[in-house]
Parts: sequence; structure tokens; C-alpha cells
Amino acid sequence: MLQVILLLQRLWFHDQLYPGNSTYNLVEPFELNGLLNVDALSQALRIFVARHPVLTSRILDDGAEAYMSPSPETSFQLQLEQALDMPSQERERYTQRALAAAAAYPFDTRSGDMFRASLTVFSAQCHLLIIAVHHIVWDGWSTAIMAGEISEIYNALVAGKTPSDTPDRLNFLDVALWEQTHRGSRAFNIQLDYWVNQLGNNLPVLALPTTPVDSRNLTATGARHPFHLSSQLTARFDALCVKLGITPFMGYMTAWQLLLHWWCQQDDIVVGTAAGHRSHPELAGVIGFLVNSLAIRTKFQRHDAFTDLCLRVKQTCLEAYRHQDLPFDQIVNALRPKRKISQSAPIYRSWFVLHDVATPPWALSEIKTTLLDAEFLLDVHDIKLSLVAKQGAMEGGMDYRTALFTPDIIENLALRFTQLIEKVSEDTAISLSEIKCHLDAQQPRDNEASACSNELPSWDFSVTRRK
Repeated sequence: MLQVILLLQRLWFHDQLYPGNSTYNLVEPFELNGLLNVDALSQALRIFVARHPVLTSRILDDGAEAYMSPSPETSFQLQLEQALDMPSQERERYTQRALAAAAAYPFDTRSGDMFRASLTVFSAQCHLLIIAVHHIVWDGWSTAIMAGEISEIYNALVAGKTPSDTPDRLNFLDVALWEQTHRGSRAFNIQLDYWVNQLGNNLPVLALPTTPVDSRNLTATGARHPFHLSSQLTARFDALCVKLGITPFMGYMTAWQLLLHWWCQQDDIVVGTAAGHRSHPELAGVIGFLVNSLAIRTKFQRHDAFTDLCLRVKQTCLEAYRHQDLPFDQIVNALRPKRKISQSAPIYRSWFVLHDVATPPWALSEIKTTLLDAEFLLDVHDIKLSLVAKQGAMEGGMDYRTALFTPDIIENLALRFTQLIEKVSEDTAISLSEIKCHLDAQQPRDNEASACSNELPSWDFSVTRRK
């Protein structure tokens, strides 16, 4: 048995603290249109699961440490449902019920049952495939690997060929063994020193203007408010980023932190984000949870220009990337910040993610595969901004805990974010003071102030422009 890698300990601890919870269930629904070979798909899924032992590994503990124990065989079976000739309107309701059930059904991490799949046959030409997996063995990169591997295996099977494989490929258990031998190394200690210095000095707690909440009734139930940044606006903001020598991620991170600075009336903001933790090419084909969390801390000065802030965020991001190999939980253990049950994370309450690289599509022979949207959402962050590059524009989503915020508050915040992007794209030399005054001048919805326990901020200092 191998010790659970440090990246997984937070998820495992949450699973022990809340037995039977489904917070970290990941569910992805796909509509498959075309003459599907169901037997080939079922076999492709079994081969895929067998290739990646992390998907069938049991997570056990000895009372102090958690261990991964690989299972010698997989018991995976594709669950098959028949719903022939169901009217299209009923299909939509059926799909949402099936997704909600898959999201709510807990995984038993001790059993080795970490990956599930169901296929509903609506007609000879239309199928619903639902993949459900525990986050402790999965990340976004894993989804891309799955699409490519299952497509390759399926296409070989329908063509009467034997699927190819690389027997000496790395798998997640190899990663666990490597980490086990390197814990406590000098490199780990150097990175820990950086993060303690970066976050250990009067770490701020984001004072989100939330609705009054009883901590006894606080849940992880969430919702999403979608919004859109036009292709013209996206192009202007991208041009600003190029001019400043920053990536779009750095630019949007700056804008999001600036909006939180305005909204929460704080000059020291920490936002969490994800690092792929796959800097070595050998990890490109590894299924598993290899995402680390990074805390990006930015301090604001009212006379800064937006361009100054962008460059400061750029430097912080680059330093964070250079120290991204230390698991986030090690930082938490070193800092031991005070926690409240109403806060989703000990160091940051807000999260930002930018998806600007398209996920490789499924390529099942003669089958059109479409990723469906789900109407339910469970979120472990208090508030999260997600941006997805699509056809030159940005599709945005603000995910939030419904126990903390009303839809009107989040809708208004998304509008302010769009206005902020528009303003800085028009005037790159604009000062933070001017930006705040601009946001103050925008009228909130009538019921926003009454729904919020803190009023939206009102800034009264003079407008200044950087010369």
C-alpha cells in the first residue's frame, strides 16, 4: 500500500469528516447521436478503467495515515437503461433527474468504486452517457485523457482491431510512490518557506457581503449565474494583455481581485486558483487528481493605475508558479489559519479559473458527442468566477453558495465585472480610484441592498489619474 499523496489528503479528510457526502462527485453528461455500438462502448470503458488502477484503488487508513491499495481486478460494469420512444420533452426532465441522482449518490472510497458510467438508450440514434467519478481520483485534465483514450479504444473495437496500449506508461500510483520518497526534501522546504513568507503576515479573510446565514443550515448547495463577454470586448482586453506583457489569465485575475477589492472594501485580497501540477511531460497521460491550489495575494493602493496592478499580479503569479509543487495542505498545516464553518476554505473564499485551451472532443466513429449542461451545482467555494474562451468570446459563470448570496446580488456582481472589463479596455492608464468611482456610479438592482447584510461600498475619496 502507498500513502495517499498530499494533494489528496484534504479530499480524503473531508470524506471522513462527512461520511456519505457527495460534495466531490464529478458528473459529466454526454449526448451521443448516431448508430452506437453499445457493446464496444461498454468494453472500451472497461479497458479504460483497467488501464488506470487509481480508478479502482481503495483508500484505507490505519487511524493516523491514509493509504491507497490497488485492486487486482476491476468490477466496473456499464449501467444500461432503456427509454425507447420517450418524447423529447420528457427526455430533458429524465436527463436532469438522472444527473441529480448521479451527483447525489455518494462514493465509498474504501471500496475501490471510484468511477461509474450509465448509458440510457432513447432510440437507435440517440443515447445519454453519464460519467460519475470521485474528485479524489480525477481532475479536468483526466477528462481530456478519457475522451481521447475511450475514442481510440472504441474505434479500434468497431473496426475489429485490438486496442493498442503502452504497458510501461506512468500511472497515478507511480506518482504516489515518487512523492512518498521526496516528502521533506530540501526542495519542499524551500517552497514552504516561500509560501509562509507570502501568506503568513496578517493573512486577510475576505469579508464577502453575504446574506444572514445560520451556520447550522449552511450547505454546499450552489448555483451559477452565466454571463457573456462579447468577442469585440474580449479582443480589446486581450490586446491590453499583450501590450502589458501579461497572459489573459493574469489580466482577468487582476480584474476579479480588483472587483473583490471594491465589493468587500479591503486592500488585501487573496484568491485561489488551480495549477495543473503536470509540469513533467511524463504526467500528460496520467489519470488522477493532480491539481494543486495556489493562493494569489494582492495588496492595493488607491493611487495605483490598473496597469501597475496588472504587473504586480503578474509577478505574484510567476512566483506562485515557480513554487507550485508544494501541496496546498502543507501550507495550511504550516500557517494554521483560523477557520469558520461559514467559510469554504481556510486561506481564500474566492476562486478564479480560466479555460482558454479547448478540451479535445470525443472522436467516436460516426458518433456526434455533445457535452450537456447540468442545472444542479454543488460548490465548495463561497464564490467562484469561471471564464471559458469560446469562438473568440468569453463565456462567464459566477458560481456561488446559495446559502450566502441571493441571485440578484450575483447578477449585479457579474454586471459590474463586465463593466470593469469594458472600462479598463477603453482606458489602460485609468487609476484604481477612477475605477472605483465608475463602479460606484452604476446603479444596483433595487432589492440588492436590502438582501445583503453589508451595503455595497461607497468610495468618497478624490479621483486621481496617474500622470
